[in-house]
Amino acid sequence: MLESKPKTITTLFITYALYFVQSGELDVSVGGRMVRKLSAGDFFGERALLAENGIRTATVEAGVNGAELLNLSCEDFLHIIDFQPEY
Repeated sequence: MLESKPKTITTLFITYALYFVQSGELDVSVGGRMVRKLSAGDFFGERALLAENGIRTATVEAGVNGAELLNLSCEDFLHIIDFQPEY
């Protein structure tokens, strides 16, 4: 569970994972400007997952009630791509 404000995934955070929002809301900002909200069924992290350096392009913060996320590691993602290249 990603709890409210202190827990963030920022542009300076390096990770190789794709995140799926299971519940709650998340605020996405770029350069300190809010650009969108994410909710159940949305995902983020695909750019960092595919980039060589894994650097994020936005900051993601949980809303006031927190959010529950699922993640898919880069290793698992690449395994899926190798197993099902048509996708």
